[in-house]
Amino acid sequence: MWRIAIPYVVTLSCFEIEPPVYVRPVAETDAAARVAIGDWSGAKEAYRHTLQRRPRSGFALYGIAMCNEKLGDTAAASQEYAEFLAAWKYADAGLAEVTHAQNFIAEHPSHAALSGGDHSGSERTARSLED
Repeated sequence: MWRIAIPYVVTLSCFEIEPPVYVRPVAETDAAARVAIGDWSGAKEAYRHTLQRRPRSGFALYGIAMCNEKLGDTAAASQEYAEFLAAWKYADAGLAEVTHAQNFIAEHPSHAALSGGDHSGSERTARSLED
């Protein structure tokens, strides 16, 4: 349903005068609705769709990590939380999302070490946010 609506919304937005009528991406709204009903797999897919239009979006990265956590995929959640922390490296350290991501990674160090990729730099970012 949203896949059909997104091109229409994007087309209409080029005719609008700033600020846009609705600034939250449609797929992100879809994801939030799916989170509210506990559809973790559907929410994860919607958040991934958000990343196609907004690469490195902290909201989408955090959402994917949270969905992986709820689905019991600790290794994927650790990696996604690390990517979220890297994307939001200048965020206020006291934000609930930042604190949760840092705590999750700290509680699952073996998964954090195995996740590979650009995670080691993200762990450094997570530690620097704690200072």
